[in-house]
Amino acid sequence: MTSCVLSSINCSDRDPVTSPQVPTRQAMIPESEEVHNFNIGRATPLSPDDARDYLLCYATSQSCYGKSAARQMVISNIISSHGLHYTLETFSETRQIDWTKEAFTGGQIDDSTKGTPPSVWNVEVTSNQDFVDQVKEVKIPHTETLKTCNKCQALGVIKCDKCEGLGTKRCETCFGNGVTYTKKGRTKMCKTCGGPGRLKCTDCNNSGHVKCPDCLGYKRLKWFALLTVKFVNHVEDDVVQHQTGLVRELFREASGDRVFQYVGKRVAPLSTPDDQVLNACSKKLVEKHKEDTKPNERVLKQRHTLRAVPVSEVHWTWKDKAGSYWVYGFDRRVHCPRYPQSSCYGCAVL
Repeated sequence: MTSCVLSSINCSDRDPVTSPQVPTRQAMIPESEEVHNFNIGRATPLSPDDARDYLLCYATSQSCYGKSAARQMVISNIISSHGLHYTLETFSETRQIDWTKEAFTGGQIDDSTKGTPPSVWNVEVTSNQDFVDQVKEVKIPHTETLKTCNKCQALGVIKCDKCEGLGTKRCETCFGNGVTYTKKGRTKMCKTCGGPGRLKCTDCNNSGHVKCPDCLGYKRLKWFALLTVKFVNHVEDDVVQHQTGLVRELFREASGDRVFQYVGKRVAPLSTPDDQVLNACSKKLVEKHKEDTKPNERVLKQRHTLRAVPVSEVHWTWKDKAGSYWVYGFDRRVHCPRYPQSSCYGCAVL
């Protein structure tokens, strides 16, 4: 495995250090392909009475929809099936090194004399929870070094920006004139500054200098290599439908039955003899995640999940109109984009 040894990095260089490229060949090999068997089960038929009740409830929740259409329409056909919501997650990490500093307030220095700095990928950093985005920062051992503070030139103080080192600031009441004007145009002494036109600078306490923000007045800095580890969960999903034309986006929030889930280092595409469309969907996403893996990214785990969402497509006629709506999910949501009756003036029903 190729590694980046920190002892070879020049600590005087303050530019960020590029993270080493991760050998991903072994991680990129998918687990052996096998036939996946899972039981989706038969779709539970939706009765015409239930289909009407769900639509009537939906129409009641819409302020502009009349209820007569839901009560009177003729339900000519109901097609009950499942929509398959497939999700692929790739949990990975990237590592980056940056030189950073902090005020040296005393104590021991963990420099290279205490040991050899470990390579980037040998620093143990673990996620708190798999498949959840998170960022961790770790100080790499044996990389500390002491330097004098360049910002204050080892003085511990710098010029005050508020008063530009003068110790006093212009009075904002009289604008430095020492006098203010009455409504009749007469002058009078400024009550804020008492006449000088300047005020004591409270930031530097009239000294013209403030404590150095970098070294905090200690005059020296401790530099060290900081490792930033980003855990990212890449998620993509797709929907497979065979008998219904429900809008695909609706499946993501709909309740359904989890019929399959598998976690592995690298998952192989689903392979089921009963659904070649699902197999192709899974293969497409698995290949995409493989191609999208960056050279400096290490894949930790993959997980794919398959949910079966019950869907019933209901065909109806009412007066001279005809159309369809869908009842889907275990919570029996209704999607009716062309409801035939509007009860408020100026409301256009698509």
